[in-house]
Amino acid sequence: MSKFPIEAEGFELFARAHHVFSESLRVHQFKAICHRPAYAGQLKDLGDLMNASQKSCKEHFNCSCPELDDLTGLCL
Repeated sequence: MSKFPIEAEGFELFARAHHVFSESLRVHQFKAICHRPAYAGQLKDLGDLMNASQKSCKEHFNCSCPELDDLTGLCL
């Protein structure tokens, strides 16, 4: 018997893995955009990646909170 009881209906492994791998891709894409010479739409491209990251955190990894969701909404 484990001394760390697990209280979960499911681990949502696919959703968690989806977030981790897609977040890794977004980090590489963000870095690539930052290393390019400035171009029209660059800030929008970076913002789109950040928005996708927050959405994935909320929907796939369940690591958001109402305050962060509110702040993201205000920023958008």
